[in-house]
Amino acid sequence: MKKIILFLFSFVFVIIINAQSDFQFSQQSFMRIAFNPAVTGQNPNYHTLQAFSRVQWVNFKNAPITNFATYHTQLPKYHLGLGLTYTFDKLGIETSNIVHANVAYHINFDNDFILSFGISGGICRKVIDINELILEEPETNLFDNNVHNSADFNAGIELYSPFLVLGISSTHIMKNYKKGTNFQVPRHIYGYIRAKIFDINNDFAGFLTYSLNSAITKTQHEWNATFFYKNMICTGLSYRLNESFVIMAGFLIDQKFRFVYSYDILSGPIAKYSSGTHEITLQYLIKNKRTSTPSSPRYFD
Repeated sequence: MKKIILFLFSFVFVIIINAQSDFQFSQQSFMRIAFNPAVTGQNPNYHTLQAFSRVQWVNFKNAPITNFATYHTQLPKYHLGLGLTYTFDKLGIETSNIVHANVAYHINFDNDFILSFGISGGICRKVIDINELILEEPETNLFDNNVHNSADFNAGIELYSPFLVLGISSTHIMKNYKKGTNFQVPRHIYGYIRAKIFDINNDFAGFLTYSLNSAITKTQHEWNATFFYKNMICTGLSYRLNESFVIMAGFLIDQKFRFVYSYDILSGPIAKYSSGTHEITLQYLIKNKRTSTPSSPRYFD
């Protein structure tokens, strides 16, 4: 019986390892800094404080929970963006704590075009709580070491303008792209394009976004439409291929405080067992007194 339990556990754990993936965001346009360090300090007019929380697959025991926080700003004299990010991610018996320091360089062109290059580096501490495993005959040496610390690096590029945004980035660039291990998520590639489809006197604006998140074992495609009224109220719809539909709404108060909520309506087989996924983003902008407000509003930043 003991061998059967160990075999079943090993089989399930291998599946988990092979399915290792980056944490997921439904509000990617508002949270680009989480996977592309080029966004760091890209808006020179504000110091940005941002917090994010995602509760996935409600009704599942030990379902994924992700919390993310960041502070970033720009040194306008040097066109440098500096920032810090912290991520807490929990999936079942696995918990990750990741801290990154971000640096980005921004090149300003005419017509409000900005070309940004960014890197981030830090440490990832991953813990597998073997005490959560229920075995008929507990094994003290099931894992020789259930805590793993490793260096972690991300890099990215973004071309930003008020009407078009293009970005590509890679997370965990020192890791293997083909597969994960017990303690390491494989390298991921992110790409996205966002275009403004209309703008009526800066009062009512609409955007379309396509994004992908790829590890070699899985590529995720997502399409999004987001609409703003006077850059104070926003609403949006997304479709994540073969996975979920997302509805989103948010508001900006006094050009300082932003609140965005989204709800994932699952479309796959898992929809029978979960009531969906909730996601909240909070953002606070502190005016940089040494700069002036640009003529074109930044809707997502």
